[in-house]
Amino acid sequence: GANFGNIYCGTKATGAGRISLPQGHTWKSYCKFLLRTLPGETRRIYTAKFIKFTRYWNSTGSPVSEEDIFELDPDMIVNTRQYSKRGKGDKYVVRFKTIPDALLGLDNKTDFLSWKRMCMAILKNDITCRTLSFSMTKKQILRQQELIRKYEEML
Repeated sequence: GANFGNIYCGTKATGAGRISLPQGHTWKSYCKFLLRTLPGETRRIYTAKFIKFTRYWNSTGSPVSEEDIFELDPDMIVNTRQYSKRGKGDKYVVRFKTIPDALLGLDNKTDFLSWKRMCMAILKNDITCRTLSFSMTKKQILRQQELIRKYEEML
């Protein structure tokens, strides 16, 4: 309730703050570990979202600014193409060979695919995966409205 929020606001307990990788794990192995620890239905939801997430970024690529392109490891990249946005300087679209574990200095951006971003979605209990740029589906919206009606009737 409110007291929990007051005590733990901004801490790891609420998925906020700086979350570090546990010893002996990569972001990929940690993500798979977290998925294994979830209940079956929740795991299926996250897995379906992660598959859509990776397919999208593998097909379209990640937009990268000119200064950020030099932050990337060239061995991770399948191809790069350059395009120009009017008045905004040159941009690049990058497609990765495999899902990067983490992109140092670029992980907080929403335009990149990484195992760390998927871990953060699980740790923040973001079942709709808004942190991965998903929006709620029609089915989820209807379910939410149904639950609201149900609990209003109880009150």
